[in-house]
Amino acid sequence: MQGIRDDEFAMSPNGLHVGHTQAEVDFLVDIFGRWEFSAFVEIGVHVGGLADIFADVAPHYLGLEINDAIVDDLVKRKVSASPNTELRFADAWAPLTIVDVAMWLQNKRPAFIYCDGGDKPKELHLYAPVARPGDVIAVHDYGTYDRAEISPSRADGILKNRGFIRFDPYHEQGSNVRIAMWRR
Repeated sequence: MQGIRDDEFAMSPNGLHVGHTQAEVDFLVDIFGRWEFSAFVEIGVHVGGLADIFADVAPHYLGLEINDAIVDDLVKRKVSASPNTELRFADAWAPLTIVDVAMWLQNKRPAFIYCDGGDKPKELHLYAPVARPGDVIAVHDYGTYDRAEISPSRADGILKNRGFIRFDPYHEQGSNVRIAMWRR
């Protein structure tokens, strides 16, 4: 996989930078709609470009970000204006946060849990137990290209013995989609 050019990164409907290519955004939106997930949990909101998109796409959206200062105010206002969307400014790795996410998801299945924070292997370890049958856990920046944040062997090894199977029916090798998914 070649490096991602600046012009390949997507923009949200409100003009916010999304740390994903347009192909990745299209991939996520397609998978989410096609498989009729009820909830999208985003670990690592950053500026909030993907939150801006999924606040409109997902019946229920929960974004976790440790640093509220980096999330754009427009996203904060948009999410707070909807009863089915929420931002939580908390440490996504803290045991209490993980329990809170599990409780939030209790009646919102099937769920799509998206690991895109600062330590993807750790997030897969921590959030795999939150997933229930039919849920998907996914990770961004996956692959063998330069600057990948998690390798296939590492990710597969984390989830292999936890009841997950690799699930990416539309992923093409060599594409600029740096996302991998596993279904429980």
